[in-house]
Amino acid sequence: MTASSKGFEECVKILIAAGASLESVDSDEGWNALHFAANNDHAKVYQVLVKKKAELLNVKDKKGKKPDEYKVEVAASPVADAEERQEVSELSSSI
Repeated sequence: MTASSKGFEECVKILIAAGASLESVDSDEGWNALHFAANNDHAKVYQVLVKKKAELLNVKDKKGKKPDEYKVEVAASPVADAEERQEVSELSSSI
């Protein structure tokens, strides 16, 4: 979750490839890696996580909020190209 909260995209990819659990949640807030990426405005990490496990979009934290409620505006993000924005938009709307 630290890699997600800090925006370390390559580290997140390595952790996923190594089998890191994406279902883990922080004990304080009940946040998963996607909550952290969204809250800290890390669009690229957010996209990596959603592409790998779209179900993370449905996980509610202790306040009852889904990552989407904290999410960066991917469509407006300068780091996301048109194809990535479309993919994330489609994944988000299919859940």
